[in-house]
Parts: sequence; structure tokens; C-alpha cells
Amino acid sequence: MHTQLIAPLDAPGLPLHLAGGKGANLNAMLCAGLPVPPGFVVLTAAYQQYVADNGLAGIIAEQWAACDPAAPGDV
Repeated sequence: MHTQLIAPLDAPGLPLHLAGGKGANLNAMLCAGLPVPPGFVVLTAAYQQYVADNGLAGIIAEQWAACDPAAPGDV
């Protein structure tokens, strides 16, 4: 099975969980007729696949656990 990793920015109704915040918002602006340059979205599946393929989940979890929301500049 092939996972879609990119989509045209003007694809109908790109949801937040697939396109991420910026992609979904740019898509919504395009669908509303606002002037947005043509482009594409790297889907969240691409990020998830990259993390899995490179064994990064543990490293990300460790770094996330070390973050103190009260002191974001300390990381």
C-alpha cells in the first residue's frame, strides 16, 4: 500500500490532521477564493514515516520530556 506524502495545496478540503496547521489554513484560504500562490503540502504522513524510518520516536520523546513549558528558552 502506498501512503500519500504530498498533496497539491488546492486539493479539496485538506483536513488539519493530514495537512498540518499551515497546509490546512492555506487550503481553506484557497477554497475561500483568497489569493494564495500555487504550491503543495508535505502531509503529516511524511513526517510520521520519516520518524519511523529513522528510529527517531525515542529521541523525540526524550527531548519532549526534557522541555519545561515554563522556561522555553532553557532547551
